[in-house]
This record gives sequence, structure tokens and C-alpha cells, in this order.
Amino acid sequence: MISRRLIAMAVGLAVALCGCGQQMHSPTLLSSPAQTHTLILQVNRNLSRNVLVCVDEFADAVEQMSGGALTVDVQLGYPNDTTVSREEADMVLLNNAQIARADRLFAMFSLPFLFDNGHHMTSALNSEEVRQILEQRLSEKGIFPMVAFYNGSSHLVTGGQELRTATDFRGVTAAMSVGSADESAVFQALGVRVLPYTSALRLGERVELSTEDGKSESVSVSAIEVTLDQVLSLEHSSGRVRFINSYHRMEPLWLFMSSQSFGQLTSWEQAVLLESCAGLTAGMEERRSVREAGLREQIRAREIPEVDVERLAIAGVLYGKNGQGTDLYTPPDYFDPRVYQLVQRFE
Repeated sequence: MISRRLIAMAVGLAVALCGCGQQMHSPTLLSSPAQTHTLILQVNRNLSRNVLVCVDEFADAVEQMSGGALTVDVQLGYPNDTTVSREEADMVLLNNAQIARADRLFAMFSLPFLFDNGHHMTSALNSEEVRQILEQRLSEKGIFPMVAFYNGSSHLVTGGQELRTATDFRGVTAAMSVGSADESAVFQALGVRVLPYTSALRLGERVELSTEDGKSESVSVSAIEVTLDQVLSLEHSSGRVRFINSYHRMEPLWLFMSSQSFGQLTSWEQAVLLESCAGLTAGMEERRSVREAGLREQIRAREIPEVDVERLAIAGVLYGKNGQGTDLYTPPDYFDPRVYQLVQRFE
């Protein structure tokens, strides 16, 4: 059985390292088992180069820290939520939508306005309290959650309109590449008309929408969902652009391990893995932070105004103080108020 104190120490170290921008140096362990133990880690070959580099560094850290007694064989493929249960690999790196197929609770982490930013998401999902709930939920499926990573977010751009408070969203027509009807329903509860995103749409462009009485209405596209990468290259038909720093939809990456494989490791090997996970978290956070800081600097250099949403207030309007929902919005069945309350305690 894994020590929760060890988990907290490992994740806490990663968060501390991210906050100060230092690179972790793995300590040398004084003793190691005589027998070499190799673990297979399967990752999606379509992940970004930064993620793949960090995964390779994780494998190197495990081998270095263990003196070669424990190694990780990184294999590229197309893993899913059944990869470890089918014993195709000992560990797997999955996006949030993939693990949500194993347990719908995870789908709530993709709902809008749950997190302030990537640091908030990483701190909350790797906290001892949240981990304990997730570990219990996945135990029957033989999946053990190791660590969660921030891997970017969607934001919004408008043709000059500020979207800061919940009421600012009322009447907005937004082109969005939402991942599910549940995500779209959150914006609709705020009074947003959600259009399916296409690269052909431009800010200020007029489109025809069907009304409830079967007629059509001409509306102007007033907001478009973007990633940071897309802000500078976005073509638009209006003269003004405003960047809404909304962090409204994040898709965490998760490192999972077969519960059976983890249980077969010695406590020393478990400690090596968890300590290396702390380094992996720090590496992912550092690379993402540097990259996003560079993109934001370019946005400021182009004199594109930036607006920070009042995320916590908007979440309160939607989910309520205790995660039970409000008159405006009822969360889906898989939404766990306990997890919501835990997440909101972190900043």
C-alpha cells in the first residue's frame, strides 16, 4: 500500500520547484535492489515535443536515481483507459477525455471555470485529498493515479468587448471547439450562443442562426475560442481584438500505473518512482511556463489588450458555493461537490 505522506512530499516538492523556477536534481539513493526491474510506459505518439522530452527525462531520472536498478522503457503508441488493465504497459500517459471513459468523474475537470490557471489545476489535482478520492474511484479498475499535469488551456478573443464578469457573457455569440455538450451547456447557462468553431469564422462576421420558432436570425460573431498559440495568427474582420485570459477549459494530462504493477514494487522502488514524478511535474511546469510567458510577451508587444476574468465569481454563479449548482445551472450527474469544494481551496 502506498504511503500518502510520500505522495504529498513528492508532489509538494514539484510544486515548490515550479514556483521558484529551479530544476530538480535527483538525490543519490544509498542502496538499491540487486535485480533490475523494467517498467513499460506507453505514451501517445501525437503528444507535443515538450511533453515527449519531459517523459524521456523522467525515464532518465528513474534510472539515474536507482543506479540502473529500476528502468522505464518509453514506448510510443495510442494508449487508452484499458491499456494498463490489459497489461499492455505498466504505466500510461492519458489525456482527461481518455480517463473519463474509465470514470466519468474525471469529465468534471474539463468543465469551464473550475481552475484559475495551470498552477491551480496542478496543485489541486495532485493534492492528497483529491488524490485519495481518485485512487478509490479507480481501484476496482486496477488503475493507480500517479500525477496530473497542466497541458495548456483554451481562452477567448473578442472584437473589443470585455468578458470579465458572468453578466458580461450574456448575449455573446462565441465560436467554440467545445469537447462535449456538457461544456457547451455551461456557456449557454451564462447566456452565450455557442457556434461550432471553424477556421473560416472571423470576429465580426455575421452568421445565420436558427431560432426556437424555426426562423433564422442574423448575428455577429463576437468571440472566438483560441489557444495562446492562435492569438497572434488569428484573422478577423473587425479592427480591434481583446484577449480574454479565461483559462475556461483545461485538459490535464495524467500519468497512471497499473495497480498490480505498482503493488509489486518494493517500497524503495515506489519511492524512486514518486520522486521522479516530482521531477516530471517540475519539468512540465517549467517548460510550459517559459513557453506561455513568451507567447504572452508577444501578445503584449502587439498591444492586444488583456482581460482577466473573475473566475471564482463566475464559478459561484454556475456551480454554487458548495458545488450543488444554482438556479442558473445544474451540474451533470458525474459532478462531485466534494471534489469541487476541495479544488476551490487551492490557488
